[in-house]
Amino acid sequence: RCRRGRSSGINAEYMGINSSQVLSKSSGMKPGDRLSGLVAELLSRAVENFESFAVPHTEDSSFNNSPCSFSSGKVPSISLKSYFARMGQYLRCSSSCFVLAFIYIDRGLQKLSSLRLSRYNVHRLSLAATVLAIKYNEDHYYENAYYARVGGITLREMNFLEQEMLLAINYDAYVKPEMYENYLREILRNAEDGAKVPMEEVEEVGKAARREDTSLCR
Repeated sequence: RCRRGRSSGINAEYMGINSSQVLSKSSGMKPGDRLSGLVAELLSRAVENFESFAVPHTEDSSFNNSPCSFSSGKVPSISLKSYFARMGQYLRCSSSCFVLAFIYIDRGLQKLSSLRLSRYNVHRLSLAATVLAIKYNEDHYYENAYYARVGGITLREMNFLEQEMLLAINYDAYVKPEMYENYLREILRNAEDGAKVPMEEVEEVGKAARREDTSLCR
């Protein structure tokens, strides 16, 4: 069951910096870092698609405040693109973790009928899924207090979101290499079609992500 947690939203004070200080595309990001931006763009479009079928948004809308543990009380002031840029900068993980995070979110949406993407939950979903991907895929990871600060939430919320993410995917964190490749291909294809990313850059990002997927079968 998708339960509602005590959410204070994404708090810039916890982050220690504001969104204007986050790295942009033009700041010389490495190919692996760019993948987080491509995932953010795809998720942003998915949110638009989900919300286009929902009732019009108001602060008191039952859709906005659906009984889901990932929902925030208000739309975060930081854009999803900037939020992913921040995660890409500070989480210090391989780019394959962002592909895994996207898979986990999609898996949660398929397994949990009460979970629907919206501007109110996509940031927290993304953080929880990425942290789970790091812990499952990486040899080294940080304590949740660090991830909470990066994500702009409290430690209590981070612990709760991680547990809810595991419940949402029914503790199924394993991703077969062929599934990883299919999702990666879809992310890159959508980046080329929707975001008009130069093909050579898409190929470079794809090569970087494929080099890092060798640890998925551990």
